[in-house]
Amino acid sequence: MEIDINEWKELLGVNNVSLPNVATHFDLHNQRTIKVDVLRTKSGIFTDKEMNLLETLLTYYCKDTKTSYKQGINEVFAPFLLMMRSGISLEEVYVMGKHFIEKYLLTMFKDDVMGIFYIKMSGFYIETGIFICE
Repeated sequence: MEIDINEWKELLGVNNVSLPNVATHFDLHNQRTIKVDVLRTKSGIFTDKEMNLLETLLTYYCKDTKTSYKQGINEVFAPFLLMMRSGISLEEVYVMGKHFIEKYLLTMFKDDVMGIFYIKMSGFYIETGIFICE
């Protein structure tokens, strides 16, 4: 099945969004955590260059949105990064990933405790549902 990038752009509302320059320095206080997560992300799928680009995306995202890095952001950007193989730019990848988070996962990666609360609560409901079904 082939990915239709234009459909993704339309879904995320990024067709006419201006593209930022995502070049950045790897200088965040938790840069080591980002680097380790990049190495664990879909290992075996990404080339060394793509892994470096993923680190760039994650670092820029944290700086652009003024949030600290959270584990899991790497998994959001990973599928969009693979779309570069179909010809989109790194800046388009960034805009798509950022808009996906803003549209569908906003509370999960904010710098407050509520994101963790939502994750814990969803785990509670899943466990409860499994218990009830048994």
